[in-house]
Amino acid sequence: MILGCHDIYMNAASTLLPISGESFARLAEFIKDTKIAMFTTVTSDGTLHSRPLVTREVDLAHHALWFFAVTHFTHAEEILDDKEVALAYASPDKQGYFSVSGRAHVVHDKAKTEELWTPMAATRFPKGVDDPGLVLVRVDVGAVEYWDSP
Repeated sequence: MILGCHDIYMNAASTLLPISGESFARLAEFIKDTKIAMFTTVTSDGTLHSRPLVTREVDLAHHALWFFAVTHFTHAEEILDDKEVALAYASPDKQGYFSVSGRAHVVHDKAKTEELWTPMAATRFPKGVDDPGLVLVRVDVGAVEYWDSP
């Protein structure tokens, strides 16, 4: 029998985790193996748009997540800077799912960009840390919801 997503999750219990050191540490542990987030923003016309982004760093002290984003989508800074965003992390193999909400901030900090840089990032940003298409984004996490099985 094939079930739709609604049917699969209808009986799954979720746990809403208020942001604390413990709940953020649980998210951080999950992200170690599941670095790709579906990063959802609201465009200037109110449309929701999601894109996969690699989590570059988890800042336990400040409950923040760091990403590199591409500026070629329309008005990147207008859409991202100081706006509410949603992130989704999923690992069906581990039967773990996280929904994260927070406030995004575009950060212009070459030293931080260099700190987070990896050779893998060069596939997306061939001009390196000086690539004009590269935007550094910090998400200050406000809430986390977790499902530990479908």
